[in-house]
Order: sequence, then C-alpha cells, then structure tokens
Amino acid sequence: MVPTTLEIKTLTPIWTGDADGKCSEIKETGIIGSMRWWYEAIVRGLGGYACDPTSDDKCELDDKKLKKSLESGMSVQDAMDEQICPACQLFGCTGWRRRFRVEIESVDAVELNFVNKLSDINAGWWIRKTLNADPKAFYFSNTAKLKLISEDKEIENKILVLLKLIEDIGSFGAKAQNGFGLTEFIFDRELTKQILHDEVVRYNKKNPNKSNPSEFRALNNFYKFMVRIESIDGMMKRFGENQKSQDYLLTGFTLKYFLRKRIKEFDDNKISTLVLNFEEIKTRIKNKTPIKKYNKVSKIAARTLFGSDFEDENSKWASLVEVSHIYKKDGVYQFRVVCFLPKIVTYDDINIKFDISSVIDVIRDLLNEVLGDSIKIGEVWSGMEIFDNLFED
Repeated sequence: MVPTTLEIKTLTPIWTGDADGKCSEIKETGIIGSMRWWYEAIVRGLGGYACDPTSDDKCELDDKKLKKSLESGMSVQDAMDEQICPACQLFGCTGWRRRFRVEIESVDAVELNFVNKLSDINAGWWIRKTLNADPKAFYFSNTAKLKLISEDKEIENKILVLLKLIEDIGSFGAKAQNGFGLTEFIFDRELTKQILHDEVVRYNKKNPNKSNPSEFRALNNFYKFMVRIESIDGMMKRFGENQKSQDYLLTGFTLKYFLRKRIKEFDDNKISTLVLNFEEIKTRIKNKTPIKKYNKVSKIAARTLFGSDFEDENSKWASLVEVSHIYKKDGVYQFRVVCFLPKIVTYDDINIKFDISSVIDVIRDLLNEVLGDSIKIGEVWSGMEIFDNLFED
C-alpha cells in the first residue's frame, strides 16, 4: 500500500449527512460517493464507459468467470475489463473491493445560516424543504489532513488527478447542486493523464459495444464560469444582509432559486431561444400527451435546469445547474456556476434539446441583472478544457 498525506481546505462547507440528513461526522461513504461520481464523468468524457452503480445494469465481478478467463491464458487486466468498467475497477463493486482508502481528520460541524433573500424573492421555504431544521455541515478555516492509502502509484495518480479536477469543477461530499463541498487540495505531485487515457482505450477495445446514455454525467458536457465579487458591500445590500467578515456566505440556494424563478416566467419568445424543440414540446402541452401537469414550456425548462418542486417521487429531479455559495479565496470573494448540458435531456419523459450557448448566456445575463456592478463574470470553460489544464506546466 502507498500512503500519502495531503492537506484539504474547505471553501464552502462539506455536507456528508447520515440517514436522517444530519452531519454529525465526516463520513467516508459520502466522500467516496462524490469521488466516484466525478471519476465516472472523467471516464465518459474521455470516451469510455462507466456504469451507474445504482442501476440494474451495474457491474458485478463473477469470481468463477474470472478464474476461467485466467486459466485460458487471459491477463488479469483483460479478465477484469471483460466484466467491470474502469470506475468499478478503481472504486469497487459486487465481487471486487475498492483499491484505495481516504481518511480525513476529525473536525467539528458548524451551524449553517443561509442568506435567503434577493431582490423580490425569498428562498427560505425552498431551503427548509431541502434541508432539515437547524442544519450543520463541516468547515475549517485552516487546513485539515487527508490521508490517501492506495494500492500502488498508478492508483495514487488517478486519485490525485481526480481530487484536482474536483477542486476545479466538482465538489467533495453531497448537495453540490446547493452550493456545498468546494474544496482546495494541497500537495506536490506531478500528474499524468496518460494512465487514464490508456485505461479507457484498453477497455473500449475489449468492449466496443458499451455506451453511456446521454443523461449520464460526462465531463465533455460540463461548463463552468467564475463570478468575482467586485464589491461585497454592494453585493450584500442586494441580499439585504451584512455579513462581510465571513469567509463564506450561504447564497447558493437563493441565487439558484432566483434563476429558476426568472426562467419559469419567460414568455414563449424568450424560452424558444433556449429550447431548440420548443414547438414540439408546446404541441405536446396543447394536446396534453402525456404532460398534463405542465402549461408552459418555460416551466418544464426551469424544472429541468434547476430541479423539480413537485412532491411526487416520480417527478424528483436533480438540478443541471450548480451555483456555489460565495467563498473567499486569496482575499477575493467569488462563486462558481457549473452546468451539465448534454445535447438531449429527458425530464419526466420529455426530451428537451437545449441551445447550450443560449442557456449559459441567459444565466450570465440574469446574474448581471440582479447583482449588477457588484460582480464581474469570467469566461466559460468546458469540462475537458479544465481537465487538460490540470496537466499543463
């Protein structure tokens, strides 16, 4: 085993709730779940296949089949590729154990005080609906120790690449769509993507017919832009709050709710610039086949992009747009917007084709509308551009 100790710094609180949704300790299972989620996105972004470990089609390693393949002269790696995807080979599945461990030193949970007002909206009800009463999460103003124990140096490289990607575009722990889990990882290692690339190429040769559904998160369908706070005083006046001294401000819920509310209010002319198959969906609404609960394309688009507010289990839907809480890094207040926008999204049995550039432009325009000269919005980066930049000197 190869042990490595690195430092982790929280930028926004880490959420790793238990079965009751409470954060009593940092749970490895919550951390590993988010790590696997982003590793799957890397594999798919590189053109490879990664299963959904929660589905009926998840990978399983049959020990008898493995032994038979090895006895026939097949290499261990080829025998593994025959049965389980690259993500399962690293993170484990039925019949195969995970190839690394992560340990984070114990830290105390902090109370969460949300900023829930912005312009003419109050997102307090949505926050209460999403989180338990008196929520807590984990935040440390200094750094904490993270111990990584890997089977070998190749495994260590994969995990360190993954952590750096999570730092740039992902999150550590749960509730990323609500602004939690932005982190910074501090270590001194040279990273290489060739190992990951070779792994995908090798697996694809063995499994040429494996493919990912469009709704599976793939890094090539992610986009990110940063928002720098030019005037924290001006910003907080818009929120009606005065919290200048904090290193983070829990604004992600409210900003996302604002975006969702505005897009729901779009008329047909506006929403048709975002939804390429607008007329098709409008006709379905008119004919009530089979989407009787909707009366506007804008409501479908808003719920698809920012999450559903319907109570029934079948209509639950995670947001495609993540708006982080405001955090302070290198003395500068900022927040991050990450969008997952594949060519086709299927929400509630409705196929939606978004105009990706238009969706991102509208989000940027709406943020400028509500926050004005308090902010400066940065350029848009694709997920694969961010990944490739990890390896530049």
